[in-house]
Amino acid sequence: MPYIGTQPNDVKKNTGLYTPSEILQLTKDGHWGGSLELVEEQTVSGVSQVEFKDLADKPHSVYVLYVNNITTTGNSQKIIRFSNDNGDNFISSSNYRYAYFYGNTANTFDTPSSSSLTNINTNFLSSSSSTSSSNGYVYFYNLLNSDRFSTVTFHNMNQWVDTRMGFGGGSLSTIETHNAIQFSPSAGTLSGNFKLLGIKQ
Repeated sequence: MPYIGTQPNDVKKNTGLYTPSEILQLTKDGHWGGSLELVEEQTVSGVSQVEFKDLADKPHSVYVLYVNNITTTGNSQKIIRFSNDNGDNFISSSNYRYAYFYGNTANTFDTPSSSSLTNINTNFLSSSSSTSSSNGYVYFYNLLNSDRFSTVTFHNMNQWVDTRMGFGGGSLSTIETHNAIQFSPSAGTLSGNFKLLGIKQ
C-alpha cells in the first residue's frame, strides 16, 4: 500500500522507511499496526456481571481486557461466557474448555482443566476482605470469525486467602461468530475497573 492510514484519509506516505519519531506518532494516532483502540471501559460496584456487547460495531481480530483491582462479596472464581446474539443471551452449554497453571505463596502449584464446562474459569480470585483484589488481563481471539473457535489467554495476580498467580487459556468449541463477552464471579457480586481494547492489525 502506498500510504499508511484509513481511506480516504491517507495520513502518511509509505516510502518503506520511517524514523522512530514517525512510528511513535503513527502509533499514538492509532494508524500503526499493534495500536490499541478503546472499545469500552466500565467501573462497576456490586454487580452480578460485566458485559461487553455489540463487538461487531468495533471489529477486531484480537481484543484485550484489562482487569484492575476487582473484588467480590465472597470468595469466588471469575468466569467468562460468550454470546452469539449481541449479548441478549450468553451461552451456558457445556462446550467450554479451559486449562491454567497457578502457584501460591504456600508453595502449592496445580493445573486445573476441563473439556466440558459451562464457562471458562480464569483463576481471577478475590474475596470480601479489604486487602483482597485481583488484577490481570485476558486476550480474546477470533470472536468475530465464524470459521474458528473463540479462544482466550489470560494472566493474573491475586491477593486472595493467599497471594496467587495464574496463567492459562480456554475456548468455546462451537464454530460461530461471538459478538459479546460476559465476565462474572462464580458467587457474590463484583466491583472493579474493566477496560476492553481492540488491537489494530
